[in-house]
Amino acid sequence: MTTKQNKVKITSSQQFERAKKVAEDFEDGRWFADPRFQREACWTIEDQRKYLDSLNMGLAQGPITLCDLSRAEEFAMKFEDTATKELLEKYRDAGKTDSILDAQNRVKTLVKFFKGDVPIQGEFFGEADELITVPTYTTYNKLPQSLQSAFRNAQMRVDRYAQPYSGPSGVQTTFVALNSGHHPSPQEVRNAFQSAIAGIVRGITANFSSWEYMSSSINAKRKKDEMLLNILLYSHPDYHNSGINKSVRDDFYTMGECKERGDVEQYSEKIINRFEDIVNVLDELIQTLRTSTGKQVSALDMWKMFYFSEYLVDAEVNCNQLDKARAVKSATSSYTKTLKQDNKKYNEELAKYEDENDDSVTSEPKVTDFFEKQLTVPNASENRGRVRTRMEPQFKMIVNSCLVLGEDDLDEDCED
Repeated sequence: MTTKQNKVKITSSQQFERAKKVAEDFEDGRWFADPRFQREACWTIEDQRKYLDSLNMGLAQGPITLCDLSRAEEFAMKFEDTATKELLEKYRDAGKTDSILDAQNRVKTLVKFFKGDVPIQGEFFGEADELITVPTYTTYNKLPQSLQSAFRNAQMRVDRYAQPYSGPSGVQTTFVALNSGHHPSPQEVRNAFQSAIAGIVRGITANFSSWEYMSSSINAKRKKDEMLLNILLYSHPDYHNSGINKSVRDDFYTMGECKERGDVEQYSEKIINRFEDIVNVLDELIQTLRTSTGKQVSALDMWKMFYFSEYLVDAEVNCNQLDKARAVKSATSSYTKTLKQDNKKYNEELAKYEDENDDSVTSEPKVTDFFEKQLTVPNASENRGRVRTRMEPQFKMIVNSCLVLGEDDLDEDCED
């Protein structure tokens, strides 16, 4: 049983560490960026070089903010939070002492720099503050010894927080507060919270093998988790026609229920199993599409394959019963025809929304990311329902025409 966690006062301690020690603590695994809520490192090589130049010049640096896992474990025991206590015990057993709440990019830059992965060029200060010119891009181990020492011994402030790892005063609160000025994406904020559905989505995200075949816009930051959250909601019997918007996604993901639909059984075994089946089929179809076309799979094509995957699961059609390459090609082309017919009215709605709100829903071309736009445009759920309803007869014809003959275990329904 978990005791209700009340808001507690968060305390912190400050100290200074050498830059080399900071890098070693992260590289050795004592410090880590918890992937359950941390954003992915996003600095470019130029961002990293600018940071190293600032560090060498002695410019004021924001602190590296950590959560002391030993103190967090004490809070978990105090509140009888068994799940969090077990998680923190696993971290402790793995040698982890602190979770990074802010400054992940800076820490990872130092690791890469000391390993020789971020060459630098320009004028820098040596150990005795003498000015040293590095005429060409040079890696750390080939820099003059005085400059190596200056970087190695640069002082960095470390703030270590004593706080719970979950609950109203947990790390998610600190993460959101620290990043409020850095515009974390909506999904990054959702990932700062821990819930049953969040764990399910993150687990499936980790096992989804087709990310490498998909466009870079989907892989950016936390688009992976957000895409699968959207799939879960669109495949959910109580949400797929509700006009999914940001507040619905936030409530469903972080609180485990939608405020507007509090009676929904979001986590029933049947719903989750169906979701996992759809994602597994989607994974297979995306790989087939990538192999067939030789191109990265766009967000629009992903949604085409999602609806086809949903139909296959509900019709109990095994992918191995199909000529997958032919079926994927047919589903994609059939969808394109349907979109052309439906898109005129939708684009009018989209243009009106963007004009009234002075906001561009997406920088992608109009025809791309069709269903992602629907998540943003209010009252657009009717499009999804109409397109889906009109596609099902075509999906049935595609399945019947792409069945692999000679199989003994074909479903009778598929042979009708």
